[in-house]
Amino acid sequence: MLQEDGRITITEMSENLRMTRSAIRYRIRHMETEGVIMGYTVIIDPHKLESPVLSRIILKVKPVNIPTCVKELKASKEVIEVHRLAGESSLSITSFFRNDEHRNNFILNRLEKLPIEGYILQTVLEVVKRKGYPL
Repeated sequence: MLQEDGRITITEMSENLRMTRSAIRYRIRHMETEGVIMGYTVIIDPHKLESPVLSRIILKVKPVNIPTCVKELKASKEVIEVHRLAGESSLSITSFFRNDEHRNNFILNRLEKLPIEGYILQTVLEVVKRKGYPL
């Protein structure tokens, strides 16, 4: 329910789930403490701001260089997700850029300076579904 509407009130959840407000509060606090709920955020439509270029970049990295790459990518404001991968490639990143020039500068000045063996750039044409983890 929180994933569908992060602004839903405890009272509304209580009524919908037919549970007491204190039980709802307890469960939410417990999930926060256990790390099930990792935080709260807002989903922004980048096309309505200045970051209309969404890119996925698949990186091939030697295992010894993965920690260095992960550290640098996590520190980048353009990178919104970093995933470790199984298989031939090592990492996948999701990034927002203002335009193609911004993306190209990121690749030339940041990405290509990392100890990577290669990359595949994918430009997302349209996000057709975006949802939280299925519970």
